[in-house]
Amino acid sequence: MFSLRRSKAGGTQGGAASPPEAFFAGAQDRVYPHRSPVSASTPISTPGVPHARTRPRGKTPWASEADFVRAVAGHLWSSVRGCVIIEQVSTSFGVPDVAVLRFDEEAAGRRARSLVARSARLELAAARLIAGIDRSTQPIKMEASRSFVGQTKKVFQRALQCLVDRNLLLIDGEWLLPISGGFVLTEVTIYEAKLSDWTRALEQAHRHLWLTDQSFILMPPLAAEREARISTKCRHFGVGLAVFEGGCLRIRIPCSGSYLARNAVSWLLNEAVVDSLITNAAQLQSRDALGPKALQ
Repeated sequence: MFSLRRSKAGGTQGGAASPPEAFFAGAQDRVYPHRSPVSASTPISTPGVPHARTRPRGKTPWASEADFVRAVAGHLWSSVRGCVIIEQVSTSFGVPDVAVLRFDEEAAGRRARSLVARSARLELAAARLIAGIDRSTQPIKMEASRSFVGQTKKVFQRALQCLVDRNLLLIDGEWLLPISGGFVLTEVTIYEAKLSDWTRALEQAHRHLWLTDQSFILMPPLAAEREARISTKCRHFGVGLAVFEGGCLRIRIPCSGSYLARNAVSWLLNEAVVDSLITNAAQLQSRDALGPKALQ
């Protein structure tokens, strides 16, 4: 379900998808770490959104939609606390330009502290397995779980080991029991950014409603008549409208914010949050160990 597909100007391109694990295996250039209210950390590195080949129509401060996405993501990272921000989140349903992941900070902190050693990232097979059994409060027969997710014995065993390593699953003989409190995501907000082609943005934003109803079109400042026309379409299709102007993100049409799917993709995002907390903590510890030199 998860695949790495980069596109020109932040849009979705056709073609063969890369392996699902590829996104999180090489996403450090597109993941902004969690910022707590007292965090003084900086982004892991400059987000790697490819530049468009052509300059979009109209006069804007941005040379391409990729620059527009960078500006918005940078603004969100510097101004929004208690979240993880990811660019170019690739799924088989589309490639959102920016995803803002909010979560239960106390629960996420417990998860991050429980992973003493850096654990392997959550694999797709493991995400599919935990998504199928995570709400069970009773032990589940191992073979019944394997049949439910339709995995081979080898893939299933690897998925089990991954979930055990990440403290998401207990195994007692032939029985499995999900550990409660593993899912820490509370809200996923998605932005589809376009400098001019709002109809394409509307199509893409609508596609993400399968995951979350917090899905927005993101545009530069709009003329009143055009904004009214776009707003009408957004209300009709159940997506939000946001405008980035004066260095600020302004919500024109809000979303209900009442739905977040509990599936393999949301579990991958969930574990990306936990991994980001671990990475951020390691960076702060390294900085503290180096002392004043780290600040020079």
